[in-house]
Amino acid sequence: MQFGHLPVALSIATYDWSPETAVFCIAMHWLPNVDSLMVKRGLDRPAIRGSIRLERLLKGKNPAAAIPDEELRDPFWVEFGGFHCTVTHSLSFALLVGAVIALFSPHYALLGAIAVAAHFAADIGSTVGLPLLWPLTRKKYSLRLFKDTGWWGKEMFIGYYKQPMSWVLEGGVTIFFVYRLLEIYR
Repeated sequence: MQFGHLPVALSIATYDWSPETAVFCIAMHWLPNVDSLMVKRGLDRPAIRGSIRLERLLKGKNPAAAIPDEELRDPFWVEFGGFHCTVTHSLSFALLVGAVIALFSPHYALLGAIAVAAHFAADIGSTVGLPLLWPLTRKKYSLRLFKDTGWWGKEMFIGYYKQPMSWVLEGGVTIFFVYRLLEIYR
């Protein structure tokens, strides 16, 4: 999903409708895609190393041991744009975001975690797949509703919107958002 992320985020905001909540839900909904900016800036290698260390720690292995280059080239980390659609597209990431927000605003913690998780619901239709249960497993889940057309640039948008399912999904979330607005302003 591309532009459809906006009505998804705004639909969540309608359950506590205010300009502040709308901006917050949009920011939280797009937060998982910060990983693509990390890749563009060349910051994904340190994030991959840290993620591997966390996986090792959870498996009872020494997290401080050297990470061989072949482990950094594991397909989990380098397919489909590298670090993009890995750690930040897991339920543990959504829970972590909610927990951090709860330190500052318990009121917004649930909205933040739901907005992040809704991003996964919007992306899981792609053939890329999402590691929802990372760091427990690297298995990627996908509904395979539309073909992945990249993660950055004009070709991504053109390829995505050539697929009929993209219009069905994005039309559906837009209709739901309009329905929520009608419910609010009735």
